[in-house]
Amino acid sequence: MQVQDYEFNSYATGTKLLDDILCSMTLNTEIRQKIIDKIKKLTSNFTDLAALDYPNLQQIGLLNDHQISGLLAAVKLSYLWQKEQLLATKKFHELRFIYQHLIDKLGMCQQETLLGMFFDNQQRLLREQIIFQGTLTKAMVAPRDIVRRALLLPCTSLLIAHNHPSGLLKPSNADVTFTQRLQTCTNLFEIKLNDHIIVGQRDYFSYAQNGLL
Repeated sequence: MQVQDYEFNSYATGTKLLDDILCSMTLNTEIRQKIIDKIKKLTSNFTDLAALDYPNLQQIGLLNDHQISGLLAAVKLSYLWQKEQLLATKKFHELRFIYQHLIDKLGMCQQETLLGMFFDNQQRLLREQIIFQGTLTKAMVAPRDIVRRALLLPCTSLLIAHNHPSGLLKPSNADVTFTQRLQTCTNLFEIKLNDHIIVGQRDYFSYAQNGLL
């Protein structure tokens, strides 16, 4: 399923943020665009901010050490601010935001990544956390590990999401088994599993919307 007519787009936001930061460094338009294009490629269109580090920015070759430090500091501050805004204001029932956010964050990842979103009894987002990177066909994470994270919070419900780098959104047998085991574990502690989302580059598959929870 695709998310349409949504106002938030991390690709556009990232481009505007970088252009504003680079403009403050008095770089001309051509140089700014070259740097932005290289950073887009480096971070898979701003979905992998971990790649935005000092050595990688040095390799771009268009910024001096002082400019690199300033850029990294400004991006980090912006990221932390946006994260705090998300945690403070968004609730699970704002599904369109949740789905688009997950597509923006996971859709372009080349490695299968499992993410958890933990909510309180008012359905406010308490924490968003990458739980593991790998494949669900390998025993890299157990449902009890996710529940353990939830129990450390005043969490009454949670959502998990993972991407399929292949672009195919149909749940695999491993996906189905994992979800069933997780739901069994969450039920034991009276924590609701709101949904399991499989994310593609532009669309998603929801277990809840397809009657699988």
